[in-house]
Amino acid sequence: MLLPSKMKSFTVALCIILYICVVYSACPNGCSSRGLCVNNVCQCNQGLSGADCSVVNTPGISIAACPSCYTITIGPAEYYSGPSWRLPDGPIVGLNYQGNLSMYQANGDTFQVATGTSPDNFNLAPVTSLPAGPDSTKFDYCGAWMMRAFTNAGGAINGFYHAEYSCDYSNNGQTHKSAAWAQSFDGGKTFTKPNYPNNRIIDSNAQPGIGYSTGEGDIGVVQWRGYYYLYFQSAQDSSLGVARAPVSSQGAPGNWYKYFNNAWNEPGLGGQHTPIYSLPGTQVYAHTPTDTLVSVGGNYVWGRGGAILSVSLDGVTWTYLGDPLILADPNSFGGANGAELITYLSAMGINGGYDIGDSFYLYYMWAEPWRGYSARYQL
Repeated sequence: MLLPSKMKSFTVALCIILYICVVYSACPNGCSSRGLCVNNVCQCNQGLSGADCSVVNTPGISIAACPSCYTITIGPAEYYSGPSWRLPDGPIVGLNYQGNLSMYQANGDTFQVATGTSPDNFNLAPVTSLPAGPDSTKFDYCGAWMMRAFTNAGGAINGFYHAEYSCDYSNNGQTHKSAAWAQSFDGGKTFTKPNYPNNRIIDSNAQPGIGYSTGEGDIGVVQWRGYYYLYFQSAQDSSLGVARAPVSSQGAPGNWYKYFNNAWNEPGLGGQHTPIYSLPGTQVYAHTPTDTLVSVGGNYVWGRGGAILSVSLDGVTWTYLGDPLILADPNSFGGANGAELITYLSAMGINGGYDIGDSFYLYYMWAEPWRGYSARYQL
């Protein structure tokens, strides 16, 4: 891949049709292209009802893999920032607060790296927004990576961050991961940690170890149907899980419950989780035209090299959408073996929010072959 220049982002047009489409004009509205017309009566696909199959029932069903049911068009990759030895070290995070866009990147500390009116109109102005913890006893001493932020009706901004401590990365990647809650009252420029250090919201029951990683982190959060859904990865076995909290709770500690054995019944701190499959990563977004969740991930997930999209109607059951959007060597993590590196994928709506429509921006970190993390580009 040749490095593009003088551009800022990467646009994806996503047109998802979640049901096999067979249309007969003898039925009302052609069954909305969501069912079969039999004897002038619509036989709706699973999850739909109504005379013309236009009513979406309560979600909770699996989506059958159907490559012919969607089309995806990808624009050319565009340069955003870099090269840098430090940033990005995670997905780029956007926040639309009263029409003003903030964009965040992190590596240990979180920085508000840009402000503007849209992903195509911004100014680079790095400011430390969320620092790491002050001493080695704190759960976020090794870093506080902001992973998502949302405004609420009261004017405060609720942020959710990935935290690490007990870290010795040279010793087989040793660290302990968790997730925590933060708030901003100045439009997203700086964040505080309410009731710190008792602001953690997600963790396993494992204690930090020597020579290996523990905990649960590397999170992504989406606001959907009255809840915050938080997706996380177990550092012990790499399984993915999900927890949720009512939006009315602002995501504060004590309101999070993990999905386990078909129920949201395990506490966010120390609780068990049921592994989620066919989910390419923890970065999840709401596709507003279909009230569907969309996840984007890579560099290598479940044996698939590149950037992968997956969809869900219930936040728990996920289905891959065909082949990778961007191809990459599945063994290229680190970029030092002669292959380019593509990782830390994230998405952003055209207005800078996390609700995405049929067109949205796709961001990722790219590194040249052989150089790996020593020269990071944000595309």
